[in-house]
Amino acid sequence: MKLKNQIMTTMRTMTTKPDYYCSQKFWWLSADIEKLTTQSCCSADPDKINIEWLNSNPGQLFNTPKLQSERRDMLDNIPVTGCASNCWNPESRGSESRRIIMGTKVKTHIDIESEPEVLHIMIGSQCNMTCIYCCKQYSSAWFNDISNNGIYSVTDVGDRFTINSKDRVVAAVSQKEINISPNKIKLFDELSKISKSSKLSAISISGGETFLYIYLEDLIAKLPTNIPIFVYTGLGVNEKRFSKELEKLKKYQNVNLVISAENISKSYEMIRAGNTWHQFENNLIEIQKHGIKYKFNSVLSNLTLFGLVDFVKYVGNVDIEFNLCNDPNFLSIHVMDDYSKEIVYNNIDKLPINAQNIIKNSLNIVPNIKEQQNLKVYLTEFTKRRKLSLDIFPTTFTEWINNVV
Repeated sequence: MKLKNQIMTTMRTMTTKPDYYCSQKFWWLSADIEKLTTQSCCSADPDKINIEWLNSNPGQLFNTPKLQSERRDMLDNIPVTGCASNCWNPESRGSESRRIIMGTKVKTHIDIESEPEVLHIMIGSQCNMTCIYCCKQYSSAWFNDISNNGIYSVTDVGDRFTINSKDRVVAAVSQKEINISPNKIKLFDELSKISKSSKLSAISISGGETFLYIYLEDLIAKLPTNIPIFVYTGLGVNEKRFSKELEKLKKYQNVNLVISAENISKSYEMIRAGNTWHQFENNLIEIQKHGIKYKFNSVLSNLTLFGLVDFVKYVGNVDIEFNLCNDPNFLSIHVMDDYSKEIVYNNIDKLPINAQNIIKNSLNIVPNIKEQQNLKVYLTEFTKRRKLSLDIFPTTFTEWINNVV
């Protein structure tokens, strides 16, 4: 097949002995204020913070016994379980992973005790949108969907599409209650100390939807002004509220916005369900009016590729950072029919080089029947609940999905 012959020349050669090192484990810290968890990169499984241990070991949030043990495993080339979904599993099938895209396979850090160089603060899960690749962990709208309409009948995804007792406890706590809780105050005290570290080069703030967080400016005011702060937003916010919040932030010269999007018009409204393209454009205009620097963050998945070229044209010269969707695996790039892959490949030279490389190295993988079945079930339930149509996708793609038993 023409496509396979072309892509094979660019495919990464898998070694017989995998390398399980990733430097992010040594320099990236994510902390979730709402759930009191940490991650050693945005793709790793979260770990619950032991507040009692932290009280006895102040300043050591990034050097817990578990983190140090995982770093030791990486140095000994032992796979860390929490990195399986987004790195080890996709790499084992020849696909790209976050650590490959980030170029973090090189052993730049070898000490199991470390200091973070990037701090990522997750301020809460309140969000009006149910982005198609997102889940209850990052979106209250996703929680409400599952709580009100029931689970999604897909398999091999853990508790991603179910609601448990812990989820309900978190959902019942208000922003004000979280803000005054002793555990949150303790965690933020730790993060404040980390934010002043001489090794720190950047801080990012995400949600949920950050502009629904009533303490956003209060948080930014407590952070250093000498390093860049990146605030992530899906622009799924009432336009008047959004403009009012932008007015507060424009005085912080080190604040940059990162806008999550990868499609336009009806395709946008499918992928970023819960927001309208009209509101997205109006909020984007508000950012420009307020003179706040911004760039885009685009997720590469089988469902976002078809409209990606149009989005790149729409964005123009504004920077786009690309992330890869490998979890859940049925939304990975390779889970589509051969003809649809040809469509994507024939337009790939219209995309930025960094996106081209990620896509090429994933297209040649053959999807298995379970991935195809899960995709069919998921899209059927997702679109039915939101009264959306699959007609934004090529007919061959939707027929391929529907033909699976």
